[in-house]
Amino acid sequence: MEASMVHWAIVLLSLTVPVTSELQYLVAFPAVIYHTSTERFCTFLRSIPETVHLTVTLEMKIQNHILLEKDIKAPGIYECISFKVPAFTPRKERGRRKYQDEVASVYVLIQEGGKVRFEGRKKVQVQSAFVRNIVETDKPFYKPGERAKFRIVRLDDELKAIDEPVSITFL
Repeated sequence: MEASMVHWAIVLLSLTVPVTSELQYLVAFPAVIYHTSTERFCTFLRSIPETVHLTVTLEMKIQNHILLEKDIKAPGIYECISFKVPAFTPRKERGRRKYQDEVASVYVLIQEGGKVRFEGRKKVQVQSAFVRNIVETDKPFYKPGERAKFRIVRLDDELKAIDEPVSITFL
């Protein structure tokens, strides 16, 4: 009985080999990214017959930004890459700069020996970051002449702290 199970396992394995010898890839990119924040995308290439060249580009209205350009030699490498989302062109509204949402594209190109193995483009929404500032004092009331101590925390739409400088003006 065990010999026949091993035989069937070998037959099934040999049936799957031609299917997996094709280049298999995965590029996972968020559908919505927020300008000037740090985002991540992940890549996974499997069954690479030889070295391939992977390029991931964020195509925006004003300028294209190459996020990854790399030769990949070993199959089965899963990698996540962080990148800073570039700011898009602000529009003026009553003397203030206001950022308008933009539809960009993520362009993925996989080349093998100068031959294009895969080429694809998907739309991505680039939005203004939803940032909130929280100002907290060390106590609720102060007497005249007392020194006030406070802390400022900037939060994004997921309530994660943002590490960006804040300018403060006292009037």
